[in-house]
Amino acid sequence: AAGAFMLSARGVAALVDAWPAPAYVEGRYLDVLHANAAAVALSPMLHPGANLLRSALLDEEVQARIDVSDRALSGLIGRIRSAAGVDDDDPRLTELVGELALKSAVFRRLWDRHDVHVPPSHGVLTVDNPVVGELELEFDKFAVIGAEGQVLVLYRAEPGSRSADALELLTATVAATVAEDERPAREP
Repeated sequence: AAGAFMLSARGVAALVDAWPAPAYVEGRYLDVLHANAAAVALSPMLHPGANLLRSALLDEEVQARIDVSDRALSGLIGRIRSAAGVDDDDPRLTELVGELALKSAVFRRLWDRHDVHVPPSHGVLTVDNPVVGELELEFDKFAVIGAEGQVLVLYRAEPGSRSADALELLTATVAATVAEDERPAREP
């Protein structure tokens, strides 16, 4: 499954890194392939290598901070079914479904419904961030050309809103942390 976690376009990674708000690239089965520091600071489910569905079903910290209602989970599961199409013997899909079927009764119940969903290209995510509190962020999703199944996700807050102020504080905190980490170590 090593290929499943590779980001196909370096230019997309550069765009994600330069985006002034949370941004990431997800793969066919909702694996986070690349994310900027603001996305990682926004939610633990957005760090590279994480799987959005696995995090929503199995990570208690994520469950405390985002909507993990049956409706939201059904949408994620339906997106995976849609992405799988007729290729239901894909090793990555088999691994993910097997793990979640063993560990989550909610997953088993929703998977058995056989719902299929096309991912929304635009929407709103509400996140309770431990640093800045609740944020309501709009997102847009864009297919990455030449990288089947990869989607670029960009977040932004409504200008002048409380979420915009909180997002500005979060990104400033991230920038300060990155700057601190990049400073050369002091010699004794």
